[in-house]
Amino acid sequence: MRLYLIRHPRTLAPPDVCYGSSDVEVSEHERGIALARLRGVLPRELAVYSSVRRRCLGLARELASALGSGPPIGDPRLVEMDFGAWELRPWSAIPRAEVDAWVRDLIAYHPGGGESLEDMACRIGGFCHDMRTAGRDAIVVCHGGSIKMLVAWSQVLEGCAETGTLGLVGAEDPDVGSPGTGIAAGGELPVAWRARIAEVARLSVSYGSAAYGSCVVLDMPAGKPAQPAS
Repeated sequence: MRLYLIRHPRTLAPPDVCYGSSDVEVSEHERGIALARLRGVLPRELAVYSSVRRRCLGLARELASALGSGPPIGDPRLVEMDFGAWELRPWSAIPRAEVDAWVRDLIAYHPGGGESLEDMACRIGGFCHDMRTAGRDAIVVCHGGSIKMLVAWSQVLEGCAETGTLGLVGAEDPDVGSPGTGIAAGGELPVAWRARIAEVARLSVSYGSAAYGSCVVLDMPAGKPAQPAS
């Protein structure tokens, strides 16, 4: 299964401002540059998924139209990390002690009282599971952090498949999850996956960010089809 991961165009937010989940916009000019670059290299008629933030949805709609796809499917699990009270504040205005605390514990700390990287890895993992279950190539328009998480999940799951440890953390492995559970119903990953979630979060911080308006091609290990409810 191949995913074409598109980072949104450069936003109108000032360069010194912290923004993650905030709904900042992009200019039509930047969106047009990205569209012209991408429409000639992406496959036609694939499903297009998108973060629900405007900087992603605007490009997703135009790509879907240009590529003969249906309307993009917005998914809130693809949103960038929530920085809580830090959102839309200049980095220089955020207390140094809080930034230092985050640097000391990048994986579990909640900057500004928002999400930790583990939280984000958990919800991105839910989206990843659904895509693996569907098993179809797709275009995904999202954010730099979301792309890192998807790449990290792909690497972790590929390693698990190669070593036969997909079920290592117990019966709640999403590949064999029962219908009606949170993960099978499109929710987040079960608590039993915490060790793997932490591994994904750690991996994600080691990657560089994709350029604005660029495409990362990701070959994701396919999952088992969802079992029908009895």
